[in-house]
Amino acid sequence: MRSFSEENYRNIQSLFTEKTGVPLRKRRAARAAPVALAAAVLAALLTVTALAADLFSPLAGDDLALGAVYEGDGVVSVHVENRSDKELKFQKQLRLLRWDTSEEIAPKRGAAVRFANTAFAPHTEGVMTLDLSRAYDLEALDEPLAQGGYYLVLTNSNFVFGQDWICFIHAAAPEETGEPAEAVPEKSPEPTAAPLAPAETDAELTARVEETLRPFFAMTGDVAQRRAHNAEYYAACAELLVPLGTRVARPAPSDLVIGDAEDGVIFDPTAPADAQHLLTGENYTTLDAYGLPVGGAPGEEALVLSALVAQRAGDTDGGAPIPVVYLFTYFREDVENADHLFVHGRLVPLSEVEDRRVYEDERYVCYELSEYFYTDVQTHAETLCAQRGDVCWNDAARQRVQKIYDYYTSTETLAMLVRHLAA
Repeated sequence: MRSFSEENYRNIQSLFTEKTGVPLRKRRAARAAPVALAAAVLAALLTVTALAADLFSPLAGDDLALGAVYEGDGVVSVHVENRSDKELKFQKQLRLLRWDTSEEIAPKRGAAVRFANTAFAPHTEGVMTLDLSRAYDLEALDEPLAQGGYYLVLTNSNFVFGQDWICFIHAAAPEETGEPAEAVPEKSPEPTAAPLAPAETDAELTARVEETLRPFFAMTGDVAQRRAHNAEYYAACAELLVPLGTRVARPAPSDLVIGDAEDGVIFDPTAPADAQHLLTGENYTTLDAYGLPVGGAPGEEALVLSALVAQRAGDTDGGAPIPVVYLFTYFREDVENADHLFVHGRLVPLSEVEDRRVYEDERYVCYELSEYFYTDVQTHAETLCAQRGDVCWNDAARQRVQKIYDYYTSTETLAMLVRHLAA
């Protein structure tokens, strides 16, 4: 038994030294009471500043600011402000707990939360996006979220040797008021325009939607009101698609992601060169920016890359997400047996999109299909910014959106960047 404990001590000693760079000196054994050990563990869990000392020193209360907003569909936007002199890299893991009971919510077995934009350079801020939709039962989470009852524990070192940060999740502002989701609690932005229907903002796009589905694109009102009709929309899609059977390939669940831009790519020259990755975010979603389904059945989703537009004049990093790139993934076998895809209310011949294929392997095929969501990216972005009301839409924002769009809709670029999450 003694040799076992000695070996374990050496393992712990080497692991601690490897992680922290601080050597451990072995002390003479002491007969500590169990209650003292429990108290020490509790103190370590509760004292965030003590945990911060080794890897992110100093991390006082003013060195890091977090604000999380639940956007719906399992997506959480976390506004991160790194006020320290060191780079912060969140690990792609979290704990989700209820505030009222401190109960940790267990994720689904084998499922993972999707993270986007986890690294923050010194003295920068931006938005980290978390997609909980596959890892948690969203229906079970709805009631506590409506009561503001969740918080996240984020880490940069496996919740052990590094730091843990608590971040409360606030519900997005009620859609019926027209107020946007805001990740910075101090701001209370006001909308600058009444909600518009997709048919009003992009008549050319809507004209190409299947005739039986056009009424849904012409609905006035806000996102919440359109989402209330999604069951009817899916029923109308079923009437259209079921008779076609396997002739229409349907989106497949996958773990494909878009990697960071290549070194030297500049989206906004006013932002630091090493912080350009903070100007985009990505997540999986079943809905477009107007609350309309991207597919033809519940659960069908697209991987969306958003340009993050500054919310205050002079800001150079992060901001409000404006979706500009839509990727759809399918099982290769389904594509080989089909002649159409169904995208955003339209039956699309496969022959029409073969030049938009950006990834394939023995199981999956992925297409960039942004053109089926808007006709002109500048009009699209400007309209969405006006709907949010919390975005500084100026020439710098226009150029940032255009450069992000040009870069990430290039099939050659996406062919280099699209990969599996674990790759």
